[in-house]
Amino acid sequence: MSCYGPSLTAVALIRLTDVRDLTFYDNNNMFFERDILVSLTELKILELLGCDLRTIELGAFNGLTKLTELSIYDNKISELISDTFVNLGNLEQSSIRV
Repeated sequence: MSCYGPSLTAVALIRLTDVRDLTFYDNNNMFFERDILVSLTELKILELLGCDLRTIELGAFNGLTKLTELSIYDNKISELISDTFVNLGNLEQSSIRV
C-alpha cells in the first residue's frame, strides 16, 4: 500500500489489519504520533521517504511486532530517541538517513 502526495500532512489512525507493506512518499510535514500504526499487526515493511517528517513520537511504532524492514530517507528529523525503536524485536533491516 502506498500513500503518496503533498496533500497528506498527518496520518490518521490506520485500521487496516492485513497490510504487510506500507510506503509513505513525498508527503509534506508528516507527524507520526504514539500508537499511530498500532493496528497494523501484520506490517512487515515500512518506508517513510521524502515526507518532510520532522517528528517521530515515542511509541509511534508500537504494535509493529512483525516489522522486519524499516526505511526512513530524506526527511527533516533533527533528533531520534533511541527508545523509539525498542519494541521492534523482529527488525532485520533498517536504513535511516534523515
